Amino acid sequence: VNMMIVNILPGGSLSADVNYTNITCYGENDGTITITNPTGGSGNYEYSIDGGVSWQNSGSYSGLSAGTYAVVLRDTNEPGNMVTPGNITISEPALLSATVTSSPAGCAGEPEGEIVFAGATGGSAGYEFSIDGGLTWQTGGEFQHLVAGTYQTWIRDASHPGCSLFIGDVNVTEPPAIVAEAE
Repeated sequence: VNMMIVNILPGGSLSADVNYTNITCYGENDGTITITNPTGGSGNYEYSIDGGVSWQNSGSYSGLSAGTYAVVLRDTNEPGNMVTPGNITISEPALLSATVTSSPAGCAGEPEGEIVFAGATGGSAGYEFSIDGGLTWQTGGEFQHLVAGTYQTWIRDASHPGCSLFIGDVNVTEPPAIVAEAE
C-alpha cells in the first residue's frame, strides 16, 4: 500500500490522507484509491478522483485501471471549500514473458527430454513455471527427465499467483524405436 499525505492549500481548511494500491497483474483493473481521515470544514465531505467532474460520498475507489487520477476532497456544505492533493498514478507491472526451449529424449521411451524457461520478465520479478497446464508449479525454470509428448507451458508471478500467462504448447520429441528383425 502506498500513501500520500495531503498538503493543505493556503487558506484552505480541509485535509485528508490518500492511500493507493497499484495493479497486481498486467491489464487488470484492481487498483484502489482510498481517501481517509478527512478533517476541517463542516465535517461533511465529498470525494472525487477525476478532478471534480463527478463526486461521491465515500472516499473508497476500487476496480481502477492503470492511469493518473486527480484526487479532490470538498466540504459538502461549502462546495467551494476544497483541497486538491494532486495526481495519483496507479501503475501496472509489465506483461509476463519468457522463452521456452526443449531438448529431445535420447532414446525412444526414455525420460530424457528437457524443457527450459529463460529470459523471464514482467510481473513483480519473481516467477514460477509449469509444464502441465498450471496444475503444478516450480520456481526453477528447468524441467528434466521428460518423456516425449506435448507440454502446456505457463509462467506466473510468484508474488501474485493469480497472474499467469500461457506461453504455448512445447513438444519433446524422441527418435524412433530401433526395431531388429531376426533372420
